[in-house]
Amino acid sequence: MNIDQSKLSPEVKNIIFVRPLFIKYQYYLTKFANTKYGRMYLSLNKWAKIKNNYRIIKVTPDGIHWFTGEYTKKGLPICQAVFFSKSPYLKKFRLALEGLEIASEFKNSFLRKPEFVVPHFGGLITPRAWLPLVMRTEETFNPDADPENTSVDGYVSCNPGDIAWATARSAADALSASDTYDGNGGTDYRFLYSRPQVSTYLIRGILLFDTSSLGSGATEVSGVLSITPSTLGAKHTSGLGVCACNPNSNTALAVGDYSAGMTLNSATEFVTRVAPAGFTANVEKDMTLNASGNTAISKTDITKFMCRTSDDLDNDEPTLAERNGLEIYYADYGSNKPKLVVTYTSGPAGVKTINELAIASVKTIQQTVIANVKTINNSAV
Repeated sequence: MNIDQSKLSPEVKNIIFVRPLFIKYQYYLTKFANTKYGRMYLSLNKWAKIKNNYRIIKVTPDGIHWFTGEYTKKGLPICQAVFFSKSPYLKKFRLALEGLEIASEFKNSFLRKPEFVVPHFGGLITPRAWLPLVMRTEETFNPDADPENTSVDGYVSCNPGDIAWATARSAADALSASDTYDGNGGTDYRFLYSRPQVSTYLIRGILLFDTSSLGSGATEVSGVLSITPSTLGAKHTSGLGVCACNPNSNTALAVGDYSAGMTLNSATEFVTRVAPAGFTANVEKDMTLNASGNTAISKTDITKFMCRTSDDLDNDEPTLAERNGLEIYYADYGSNKPKLVVTYTSGPAGVKTINELAIASVKTIQQTVIANVKTINNSAV
């Protein structure tokens, strides 16, 4: 069946055409990511805070996986992954992956220096003579990726004015929802806010991460959720808690998400609450997930968190002097975005392919019969 790409939305194009290429050309993505220039291009030290000596083992539209150099007592490799909302690596690698696909009939030339393949087709370096040139027309490639491809972040706001605190807190729907705000507005109410009667205002934050690349085989999963405040309200006196939610869509927020999948009273919390003094403007705050939080990490789908003030969680109506506000940067801001770092153990038999060839198709490695090879780079064959 032929598909007319001109009639598809950008996010659908990315899901259908670009995302599968991350799997198909993973070998070249990781080769590039493990170079000095690749680490700089991906801002691994700045955003993901991945140490230079850690080997990148997987690049996905939503995050990066790396090997920590450590093993469990059973000899299984301990890995970590960092996830961001709104698939930031789709945009960074779209041109390169499309170029690879167009020139795939010449893939034998890719193996000469595989670390150059991604930057060559992505237009990041001077073209290499041994690699084919790809001439694109306007119709050949998709527009820049819309941020919401598989996960979203933002807030839902209930600000009905002069009504009782309990009425605003227990409402099924918010009055407004935003998944495009970047968190840099200089106000004190865009992320978490609670204000009492006279002008009741209650806001809940929603953070979603596509953690499906962990895979069902990942074990001993644990996570650290990180946010960066952009503004602390002048009367910021309430703590921060994290609990479950289940928005109606993974890629857009609506007013019904104010209560969707959320337990109003006695909610199971995923981190130790952060006191007001625990936040500093423009300084990233790490929050280690507890056992319930770690269980909430999906290995095959979307991980979903809701952030609420202590006032909201405890049904403790603030006074006029306790108008509580905290604003954070969102994925739309670009840097300082919310992130989820997951530590996990990779299952055995980790090597599936060598240079894009299935293990079953490889007969020897450096004149050694494949049946006699037990590990490759410490991964079981």
